[in-house]
Amino acid sequence: MELWESRLLSVADVICERLACGLHLPLDSFRCRRFNPLVSTGMNLEGEKEGKILEIPHWDYNLLSVQEGHKYVGLNLWSKKDQKVEINIHAGHLAIIAGKQLEQLLGGKIIAPKHESVLSKNIMKELEKHKDKEHRNISSWRITSTLFTQQA
Repeated sequence: MELWESRLLSVADVICERLACGLHLPLDSFRCRRFNPLVSTGMNLEGEKEGKILEIPHWDYNLLSVQEGHKYVGLNLWSKKDQKVEINIHAGHLAIIAGKQLEQLLGGKIIAPKHESVLSKNIMKELEKHKDKEHRNISSWRITSTLFTQQA
């Protein structure tokens, strides 16, 4: 777990450096430091109904959140026009979400999105596959790992 956490922190540092570069700021303008440990949550989705809210709509109040993708994502973000958009983060990919700390540091140039996790149609389709013999050994657990970084 510590190795994965250090890799996610390295990704966050690279993102911060590239962000500074894109904003024409010194490369070390943003230094990610982890004050929260890697947060892992899990839930067995077997028998749950479509539309169930797994994480209520919220904003992250840190600098950046780095979340790994998996087969049961169900992540929705709200656009600037307050439209809910489903985001698919596939296994092996990462979602980088701006937090309120970054929004405030940049004077609103980058907006921290409101987001939630729900049991979407896509997740329900994936869970349905588990009912046939070929996929019976696939777990119906949704496990996420998120690293919340803070500005140093």
